[in-house]
Amino acid sequence: EGGGNALPMNRWWGCEVRFNSGCDDIFGVDHNKQMAAHFTSIAKDVSDSVETDSDIKEYLKDQTDLYDIVVDIRNTTRNMMRELGRMFEQLPNKPSLNGDDPKSIESESEAVATFVVKDKVGTGMFPKTPTDIDRESLDPNTRREQIEQHLIQEGVAEYAANIRAQEVIEQDKWFEFVPSNLSGSQVFSVTRQGGILHVNLNINHPIYGFLDVIETEAGNEGNETARKAALSIRAMLLAWARMEDEIELESARLDFQDTCTRWGRMMRDVLNQLGVGNE
Repeated sequence: EGGGNALPMNRWWGCEVRFNSGCDDIFGVDHNKQMAAHFTSIAKDVSDSVETDSDIKEYLKDQTDLYDIVVDIRNTTRNMMRELGRMFEQLPNKPSLNGDDPKSIESESEAVATFVVKDKVGTGMFPKTPTDIDRESLDPNTRREQIEQHLIQEGVAEYAANIRAQEVIEQDKWFEFVPSNLSGSQVFSVTRQGGILHVNLNINHPIYGFLDVIETEAGNEGNETARKAALSIRAMLLAWARMEDEIELESARLDFQDTCTRWGRMMRDVLNQLGVGNE
């Protein structure tokens, strides 16, 4: 809150997004807040645009900061989801998914990512990683114990960790989301253990709460748009995890992880400026 009466900018699955006074210059909002719609209009135009980046930048002219943020998100998301969708649609025998499962969105994203990556590794299009080698070389009991141990370390109760670890082995999962109490500004971290990639989601980052809201909306209201949004977010995180796993040099992987942390810090700061983060 700040700069007089905050104006609800947009309602996204029932959540009000509010800007404080520090964002007025960036978003072109005058003191009586009557120009707040300017930001919404620009963000929608850039996000939906099929024009080239140079054309969009010319359109925005002096608003280059907003351009960089929105265009980067748009391009990254479009490219990643286009590639995942293309690969998934071309493959036969797609995984059967249970839409009635309360964890169906999480499970579906894990299943589809596993399906796509498994096919690409099998055909040689994706390189084998140390995680892939562990999955092939370690016996199932050793893998289950390692997966269970990681879950317990992240705060999962022992009996629940045992069940989940067994499910990972039986379902031949290559990815597993784990709610985690991470420090700092990390949105998530990636752990290699037991022949799978654990994507540890930081419960302290505001993005975690937003994802929960979207998935609750998708489940309670049968909102297909919310479901696709949640799947897209989880798919991007899983794609990042696989990219990190394919980096061979330890120094390069550490740089990649540092980039992820800086990205999370920037995301947190922007959300705080918008008045929707956890300051």
